[in-house]
Amino acid sequence: MSNNNFIIEKSTADYSYSFDYKNNLEYKSVDDSFLFAIQKNKEINVISGDLNPLTESIFEKLVEFNEKEILYVSAIENLLKQKEYLNLFYQASQNLISNEEFNEELDKNENKYLIKIQDKINLSHFKLIQNIISKLKFELSEDDLSEIFAVNHNAIFNLLENKKRNENSLR
Repeated sequence: MSNNNFIIEKSTADYSYSFDYKNNLEYKSVDDSFLFAIQKNKEINVISGDLNPLTESIFEKLVEFNEKEILYVSAIENLLKQKEYLNLFYQASQNLISNEEFNEELDKNENKYLIKIQDKINLSHFKLIQNIISKLKFELSEDDLSEIFAVNHNAIFNLLENKKRNENSLR
């Protein structure tokens, strides 16, 4: 998947130098400003301006949309890996392949079957995951969440516990 859109975050961007692009225009860094660049083929279009509540909100929504898309793609890939693994497991349980063939296939094509679990999850990703699962008609366990979103079960449990503690302390 090719991503032709690039967002330069104010907090991490160092564009105090001249920003030179197709039309040889220069962009100088100004406090409380933004720079948004879109590359299509070999052309780069740049929009810059003053930060205000509206532009900050738009930028936050773009970042949130991008992060949600990453979570959706990851979840779909992980569900497909589960499906592939279950198919392979079924073949072994029905003696369509031997246990040796099962293990050999897993070793040879690990990325096709195994989900790599992340040990940590940040609060913003956790909130996005909560937002995603709130729209589902299924109740998901912590194990389901762990597998689908490739996050350590303990990390999810700890975040849920911290969230409960924080909610209770506000009461």
